[in-house]
Order: sequence, then C-alpha cells, then structure tokens
Amino acid sequence: LGPGVITLASRTGAPIVPMTLNYERYWCLKSWDRFMIPKPFSKVTLILTDRYPIPARLTGEEFERQRAHVESLLNAGRNDPL
Repeated sequence: LGPGVITLASRTGAPIVPMTLNYERYWCLKSWDRFMIPKPFSKVTLILTDRYPIPARLTGEEFERQRAHVESLLNAGRNDPL
C-alpha cells in the first residue's frame, strides 16, 4: 500500500474503506501486479471492512503504523498467491 491513500485520508478527514475481491477460479497474469481475471461463472466475493478513520497530523512513526494496519486489512482477505 502506497502512502497516497493514508496522506489523502489524513488531510481530508475522509475514512478509508478497505475492500478485497476474491475469485473462486481465476487466471493470474504474469505481470508486476499479478492481475487476476475471474473465469466465466466463477463465484466472486467482495469483502468490505468497516470505515477506518485516519487521524490528522501524523508523525512519521504513526503514519507508518496506520499504513501497515490498512495494508494488513487488505491482505487479510486475499486468496491469491503472493
């Protein structure tokens, strides 16, 4: 997770809503991001977490802690091989 999402949420006061898409069957491209394409008739699951507010005026350590936490929320529901 890059720093842009945390910075934007911190500056605007808008909460982050982490979401993950999982596919029962999919093709995984051999690209830098391992883009996944669901196969026809595959079951698709969307996982939404609760809104996660980011405080304003974060120090460097607090910023990294928030970034790591949001990244862990995103990764918790993944079913693709990393």
